[in-house]
Amino acid sequence: MPYPFFPMMINLEGRKVLVVGGGNVASRRANTLITCGAEVVAVSPDFIDDFPAETVRVIRRFTPEDITPDISLVIAATNDRNVNSLIHATAKSMSIPVNVADNPAECDFIFPSLIASGHVAASVCTAGISPDLTRRLSDRLRNVWDSWVNNEGGKILAAMITGVMMILAGGFMLSGREAFADRITVEVEDVDCDFPAYLEDDEADSWREYVVKEGDTLSGIAESFGNITSHDIMRANGLKYGVTLKKNQLLLIPNDGGKIDATFDEVMRRKMIIAANMSKPIPLKVTAYTIQPGDSLWSIAMKHDIDIETLIGCNGITSSRSLIPGNVIRIPNQDGIFYVFDEGDNIAEICGRYGVDVDKFLSVNNLRNSPCIKEGEEVFLPGAKLR
Repeated sequence: MPYPFFPMMINLEGRKVLVVGGGNVASRRANTLITCGAEVVAVSPDFIDDFPAETVRVIRRFTPEDITPDISLVIAATNDRNVNSLIHATAKSMSIPVNVADNPAECDFIFPSLIASGHVAASVCTAGISPDLTRRLSDRLRNVWDSWVNNEGGKILAAMITGVMMILAGGFMLSGREAFADRITVEVEDVDCDFPAYLEDDEADSWREYVVKEGDTLSGIAESFGNITSHDIMRANGLKYGVTLKKNQLLLIPNDGGKIDATFDEVMRRKMIIAANMSKPIPLKVTAYTIQPGDSLWSIAMKHDIDIETLIGCNGITSSRSLIPGNVIRIPNQDGIFYVFDEGDNIAEICGRYGVDVDKFLSVNNLRNSPCIKEGEEVFLPGAKLR
């Protein structure tokens, strides 16, 4: 599974960048861009006192016309989710890379933690999944960076990595959404291994995979492996005290007490891959289903793995009594409802009303290249419920 972001360094000297927002996050983004030589235009109705003075400030609310063809990058850093989504949709429609501070899934690029000494730099990134791990890895790297760069061995290392290192952190799930769905957020406060371990290839003999069986307990699993404790398994898998194991849950079992940190690294790597995949929108596909005698809303929904609300919202059905054998209904490949655009509707407002991510809406409806919807046109609102 490829890493979702391609690591590269670009020259921003003299290039125009739009930052929308006037708070702390926007200020940090603007500072970073100015340091790299960009000409930053900032749009916001108000700015914090220490917002970079080198920016060109436009003191008003954002409008889509603020994104012009001469802009190289766009940063959405307001405290309004709907405004950030509108910024994202506008930038995407103009093929301008955009970073959305409050939603990594909408980012074409991200701001990594930067460690630099002269012309040698490294960036640490976890794709927005675990800022805590990014901070910890960055701090460890900063502690040794100058000494690496300033001695001959460090210079060789810096040349080998050609100025950029992407250090990935992730974790894992098994058997669909339920197995580790509530543990995508990575707990890293107990990680305590030397930084170079993160730069080494995973050791194939550090862990073994174990699929939880019905009735399994951590102590029983530890006893069956013989050379570790239940606490070792918990630390290696980032589990909390009192956790209830689920059937078909996948655990990585460290081969001994000295492999706990290496096992935890692998758990986190897998968890990040799963989190990235879960955020990817699925293109809409609709199939026709002919109602059979004895069908009910519940039985049809279960047969096609969708919510009853989705079935109702896609077909205007009010109850099982409306199901007439022989009639054909629409079955989407994901939960959500269909919506007919009315006069005055716009994408950001409709998505905000139904709690739908704008980027996901555009992807599912194949509107990325042309986010223009006419009155009377029907669209699909992924994940939305009837109102």
